[in-house]
Amino acid sequence: MEDWYAYVLELVHNNNLSRVTVVRLDGEKWVLSPGCRLSLTETKTVYNTLTKLIHPKVLNIQGREFGIASNEDFTFIAHSVGKDGYEQEIVCATKTRQFVITGTATFQGDNGQCKREILKLRDHIKKQGL
Repeated sequence: MEDWYAYVLELVHNNNLSRVTVVRLDGEKWVLSPGCRLSLTETKTVYNTLTKLIHPKVLNIQGREFGIASNEDFTFIAHSVGKDGYEQEIVCATKTRQFVITGTATFQGDNGQCKREILKLRDHIKKQGL
């Protein structure tokens, strides 16, 4: 797990993502970047959204409200819009058989970067059989 934590810290340190969570479907927190929290309820809501068991237009994650922009291939992108109407943060989420993976990035014009990093992390976890 130390290798995973180092990898997550590298993603955050390189400003690719501001927060990353890797949480087991039972709610066990596997890897969280500093200052990150994801409750069991939030994890289940993200998972149910990814598997399309529910179809919310808005998710509340870590005290912020995010509007779902797309949900395909077990991956979604959601945006947080500030009072001024400008996007502030992007959440990308995906899953494996055992984990829900979320990444948050401050909006800097390339929401594709957040999704690419999360999918890269997901693919690495899948290669480990998880």
